[in-house]
Amino acid sequence: MDLRSILALSVLISTASAWPSGAPAEACRTRTPSHGVPAQTSTCPFDFVGLGWIPGQFTSMGIFPTAVGSSLKFRGFLASVYKDDEPIGEMRPGNSDKNLVKTACNGKSSITHSSNQDKDEIFFEWKAPATLQPTDEVELR
Repeated sequence: MDLRSILALSVLISTASAWPSGAPAEACRTRTPSHGVPAQTSTCPFDFVGLGWIPGQFTSMGIFPTAVGSSLKFRGFLASVYKDDEPIGEMRPGNSDKNLVKTACNGKSSITHSSNQDKDEIFFEWKAPATLQPTDEVELR
């Protein structure tokens, strides 16, 4: 699984207003921010990092600026892991402040911000379904 080559993220940078309490329910279906500013279509200035995964276990993931030493901030995010165009697994806050992230979309299949304050990085965890095979392709979006 090469998360870096398959990342797709709508990140709201500091020039846009993030929803104050997380992505709205509609964003779970459309994967667009719906905050009055068009979704970003340029290359995302942030990277997702995942440490690989084992079926049935949680693994750490994070979002941080691509450029080392960057002072770039973001306010909102919505992240899910997909297989065959459906969100799978379970998300939970990781080593980030629990007041900054919360689960979203069909229970715990996604994670979003719970505050629109500036963030320079965020960490969360994803639990791969026990039935997922190590050779299955997944996407972090």
